[in-house]
Amino acid sequence: HGGGTPFRDVVNFSAGAGWRYLPWVELLVGVAYQPTPVPPQTGRTSYVDGDLVGLTAGHRFRFQVGNVPFEAGLYVQAWRMMDQVVYKDPSKIIDEFPDGVVTSLDGNPMPEADGLQTNNPGFPGYRSGGWTLVSGASLRLEF
Repeated sequence: HGGGTPFRDVVNFSAGAGWRYLPWVELLVGVAYQPTPVPPQTGRTSYVDGDLVGLTAGHRFRFQVGNVPFEAGLYVQAWRMMDQVVYKDPSKIIDEFPDGVVTSLDGNPMPEADGLQTNNPGFPGYRSGGWTLVSGASLRLEF
């Protein structure tokens, strides 16, 4: 995981069900919850992650071509990464240019170094979240 950030162990939850409403057609549905293993990012690291909630729906079709059985599927999934707002703790951020620093070439003062200077892309904080929509199709030959 790098950077000394201890990721957490988490337990994911998922459930699914199918309903065969015709001898050759089955409706499939599912739900999932996946909590993030990433701890709060208040220091130098900025792993952007969040809890995920997913919904799945699809159909599975069974048919034959001659004596060869096939199965086809059409699926769609919607995933939501829950919104989160992260605020960095300035005491955990390294000051890239401490107050009173001078240039290495001529020893001139660098007034722009006064105050907290950081190259941390998540400083002073960030917001994350979003949606992902996935669709797919499958074809299976049974032999």
